[in-house]
Amino acid sequence: MSARHGKIARDNAVQQIAQSLAQRDAGTKGGTILIGAGCSATAGVPLAPALVGEAVVRFSSFCAGIVPGVPGAYGQVMQRLTPQQRRALLDPHIRAAKLNWGHIALAHMMAKGAVARVLSVNFDSILARACGLLGLYPAIYDFGTAPASNLKGLAEPAIIHLHGQSTGFVQLNSDAETAAHVAKLKPVIADSIQSRTLLVVGYSGGSDGVLDAIAAAYDDNTLLYWADLAEEPSAAVAAFLANKPYAHFVGGADADRFLLDVARAIAEIDGTAQWTPRIFHDPVGHLLAEMEPVAEFPVTAKNTDDILSVWRKNMARLKEMHDEAFGRERAEETAQIQGGETAIGDAVGSVETPDAVQSQAAKRRAYWAKLQQADELDERAKTLTGQEANAAFAAAQTAYAEATALIDTPHEALYNWGTVLAAQAQRADGAEADRLFTLAGEKFAAALAIKPDKHEALNNWGNALMSRAKHAVGADRDRLFEEAGEKLAAADRIKPGSASYNFACLMALTGLPDDCRAYLLAARQHGRLPSRAHLEADTDLESVRRLPWFADILALAA
Repeated sequence: MSARHGKIARDNAVQQIAQSLAQRDAGTKGGTILIGAGCSATAGVPLAPALVGEAVVRFSSFCAGIVPGVPGAYGQVMQRLTPQQRRALLDPHIRAAKLNWGHIALAHMMAKGAVARVLSVNFDSILARACGLLGLYPAIYDFGTAPASNLKGLAEPAIIHLHGQSTGFVQLNSDAETAAHVAKLKPVIADSIQSRTLLVVGYSGGSDGVLDAIAAAYDDNTLLYWADLAEEPSAAVAAFLANKPYAHFVGGADADRFLLDVARAIAEIDGTAQWTPRIFHDPVGHLLAEMEPVAEFPVTAKNTDDILSVWRKNMARLKEMHDEAFGRERAEETAQIQGGETAIGDAVGSVETPDAVQSQAAKRRAYWAKLQQADELDERAKTLTGQEANAAFAAAQTAYAEATALIDTPHEALYNWGTVLAAQAQRADGAEADRLFTLAGEKFAAALAIKPDKHEALNNWGNALMSRAKHAVGADRDRLFEEAGEKLAAADRIKPGSASYNFACLMALTGLPDDCRAYLLAARQHGRLPSRAHLEADTDLESVRRLPWFADILALAA
């Protein structure tokens, strides 16, 4: 590919895409964005290799011989599993998916009219939920269940699921199913990309036939941008983009950040003072606007309470209070940022108890300053030994305790406090180690009571339980390992893949080498595989280090 129509610098691509989407003539159609699995990864929907790793464990007898991470493994798994088994694999992840920022940015661009159609090869409803959050309710079409060739009545903005939805009657997973279906998708793909700017994000151009349909419909006269996390396009994508003067590849494009940057750039071009959706900078105003279409409450002689009018009056007063407080808080934040470390130091020195703090903003600043002080003491303790280390650990714990007294929701301090106790327990023996591990678990539990989705606390809690189990025997050892697995599983439900490496260690410690290997591969897929040096030194993996496949894991970490 030549420089003109080959790779393009990320920042340059953002500006070009924003200009083409924002600066449209009256008769110009809104743009089209094609999204793939990469757009849903940070929402908690695992990518193909991780799903393969999960499938070979959960459906081992159906997936025998399939190796996670090998090209084509996902299609092989889906070919062997029944539709019911596929749903059992995918649905828990889709139901638990969060609203990530890439989808919120995309919904915002749809609301502004910059994007008219979103073609999705994903089954999840994250984009529809993001649109609902912003008060936008686009048309949603399921071309997996009911593909159409007559597109005259297709409304915009629209979300078009090419292979089906999680709540639909049909989900096309296997290579054979998607290949057979692609002919039915060609009309809508052609109609969606001709005479429109096309942005592809989070889609690898795999074996589902969609890339072929794009190639057949693209007329070489419109702008096309293929954004991928990888620095280089796949061979298939590179072949498609070659010799096309207006088609560009954008490497190193994380889906969330890339879409957020495009949304920001569009706001700069159209002169919008605030690029974020209204719900984030004016939540009360957003709610009032959403309730505007609600019909008047039917007041009767027996029921004279007009709950809607009362609500609107209360919300209007709340909006006035919010606007005043928001403006004051922004000014305080700006002053704090400009003050830098001096302001933080002043906050630490001036605050001894919550009673000495007059405002919530000041309490939050004091909290973060005290937390930073505690973290620094913790880091210092880790460099010391003996009584000096114990004294530094104790000082860190005192600082964490003081931080927790400053605000009502100190989950960060409780979590960090738990990690300090667990680290101190690692250095202790016998009853003292058990006492410290127990206290660490109590702090992790307290952090989770405030923030139940804090997967980091569950991960470290699981690690602490594993450490205790390694020094226990018999039934106590088995119980602690089981509790560790429960905590790690809970962490993985919140953020899939977050506990993959810790699970690998647990499998090695409990004599399950095949499961250990599967979790190590999942850890690599989720970017959580440690360095080669770490893998070679981690004593938890001692039981698998001499197995033939471990060398392959080391090569992946190199």
